[in-house]
Amino acid sequence: MCVLSSQPLQWTQTILSGAVRIAELVQKHKSSVLIHCTDGWDRTAQLSALAMLMLDPYYRTIRGLEVGRRTVYAWACGQYMYVV
Repeated sequence: MCVLSSQPLQWTQTILSGAVRIAELVQKHKSSVLIHCTDGWDRTAQLSALAMLMLDPYYRTIRGLEVGRRTVYAWACGQYMYVV
């Protein structure tokens, strides 16, 4: 099996590509973005968290990572207690 064609790498690429697209829409095009993924609450939270990391340097600090994690997972249908 080739590692480059594995499912986890394709999934990671899809998430990162989506987060980059969101960040570009917000920063370069000054657009508002609604993130809603039909395949589950975790994908929406992952895209939101990665876009926050890309757009705001605060979220790249230790304190910012903690705040961002709590905020994004609190948005995710109240599922935060299952992620911690």
